[in-house]
Parts: sequence; structure tokens; C-alpha cells
Amino acid sequence: MTVVLLCTGVQVVFVAQLVEDSIVKCEQYWPDDSTPCLYDVISVTLTSTTSYANFVVRSFYIRHVDDDRDVQEHCVTHYQFTAWPEHGVPRSPLALLEFHTKVATGSTIV
Repeated sequence: MTVVLLCTGVQVVFVAQLVEDSIVKCEQYWPDDSTPCLYDVISVTLTSTTSYANFVVRSFYIRHVDDDRDVQEHCVTHYQFTAWPEHGVPRSPLALLEFHTKVATGSTIV
């Protein structure tokens, strides 16, 4: 999240599941609801979630909460592709093309 604080108009593209075969592959770094989560000196607040057939688009604000700095808040759009199978590749490219089209309408990609 520190990298995201250095940018404005950020998009994060996430093409994995959090858990595969009962093994945690990635920790969830966004809150499930509008209650802010604090990760060290970074606050993350979810503002919206839109679910599609093959992906989820979330918006959240992140901000640095250290009292010694000017507080800057950034809006982040988070795209998660949810249709990637646990092993292998998607059977059809159509879901990925739809996902790409949605992502391509944004700005910076991290």
C-alpha cells in the first residue's frame, strides 16, 4: 500500500484467489465493509464493491495516518479477477477480455 500512496488515480489489478486448495495464497489487504482497517500507519476504507460474473471491482480510500506528515488520501480502484481456475488457465479468453476492457478505462496500474 505504500507504493499506492505515492500515486494518484491508482488501479490495482489482482488476478488470484486469496485461498487455493485450502492454502492461503494472499492476505486480504482490503476491508470487507466500510469500517476502516489500519495496517501499521496506512488506513484503508472500502467505499464500494461491484460484483460481476468473473470479477469484482472495489473502490477504497487509503491514507497515511502518521501525525508527523500531511495526511493525503487517495482513491484506489481494485479489480479482482475471480474466474481463474485453481490449476491451469481459463477455458475461454472471453472473461479475461471483459476484465481487460473494464481495467483499460482507468489510469495508473500497480
